[in-house]
Amino acid sequence: MSDLSLSKAPVATLHATATLGAWVAALKSVSAGIGSRAPLPILSGVRITTSVGGYVEVATFDYENAAVATVAGGIGGVGSNGLAVVGYKQLLDILVGAGKRATKRISDGWNVSMALDGNKLAVDVNGAAFTLFAFDAENYPQLPSLTSQDVVTVDAGLFIRRMDSAMVAVSTDDTLPILTSIRIEVEHGTMTLLSTDRYRLVMAELPVGATVGSYSALLKAKTWKAWKKALNAKGGTLHMMFHDVEPGNQGSYGRIGATHARLSVLQAGVELGALTVDGDYPKIKSLFPDSTPIVFEMDADQLAACVASVAVVAARNTPVKFTYNGIDSLRVSAGDGEDAQAEAFLPYSSSIGNRGFAVAFNPSYLVDTLKDFKGQRIQFQHTAAPKPATVVGVDSSSVQHLIMPVRLP
Repeated sequence: MSDLSLSKAPVATLHATATLGAWVAALKSVSAGIGSRAPLPILSGVRITTSVGGYVEVATFDYENAAVATVAGGIGGVGSNGLAVVGYKQLLDILVGAGKRATKRISDGWNVSMALDGNKLAVDVNGAAFTLFAFDAENYPQLPSLTSQDVVTVDAGLFIRRMDSAMVAVSTDDTLPILTSIRIEVEHGTMTLLSTDRYRLVMAELPVGATVGSYSALLKAKTWKAWKKALNAKGGTLHMMFHDVEPGNQGSYGRIGATHARLSVLQAGVELGALTVDGDYPKIKSLFPDSTPIVFEMDADQLAACVASVAVVAARNTPVKFTYNGIDSLRVSAGDGEDAQAEAFLPYSSSIGNRGFAVAFNPSYLVDTLKDFKGQRIQFQHTAAPKPATVVGVDSSSVQHLIMPVRLP
């Protein structure tokens, strides 16, 4: 990709052609750069760039997030660079709507050409003509560079799965912005993802390519949700880049601190970048115990089904109670009082530890955790009865959930 931070010079015209499927895919890939409320009207637009070499790129930017994508197979105007900025939603709606005239398999292959004439962009979709108002491209702000020398490579599919695990414990309380983010740490060949909402914690690890030094950043959960839509779990390698303060620009794009100012990722023609969250993340790593003398092993799917079924009678904020007895049978119960009660039993194995105690958990938190271990056998690990439970997969400890218990009456 080109360095868009250097390509702000206005251009008088633009000609670009690509298939409908390629245009739509590229536009959807850069949706992360379109904020819900554009700080400037022009930032509700998508920037279309062509070069003498023939490539076509689309880009979006809202001062916090930036996204750039190459239009696959796109052909730019010959002999000159091209630049146009048009409404993102309007252009996407036109292309998606026009494609509905035929099945997607057919319409994805239609040719779509775009040509700028003054302040109008003419769009031809397989013979159907549309005209869009074009913003003055000179007023579009300079995009921050999305490239960095501080690069970490990870397997895309594994990274997405580990980020999904971390999302389980991210807080939704916007009054605590630190906790609405995921902390990313890289050190000694391992990436660690951390999240907490104060009632549950997640620590997920994955290997990375060879690195020099250590890196850390706080990525907003809502940013990750937008990024995930543009990334391909089967796309092989993902390049993650950490950015410090940019020279002469310590305001919107950077800061000096323990974490990196911006984070960007690159995968197969798509670049995504965002400001990170400023602040000190809680040191939750130390809350995960080094050893657990009480361990119970069971099937995650069976336990999730038990919890979901008995939780039907649990009133709001009423916990689900686990009772470990001496015959390798877990009693899962809910309900208090005379209205309704429920219980279910599930076999477990326990080679070590206490078999005679009860502990209670928030049922929705518990189900969220168990869904992350779908199809696996898991261990509930306790340091003492009834302390917080660490939940890990039997075959791998790369993902650990720590759930705080609810106080029993």
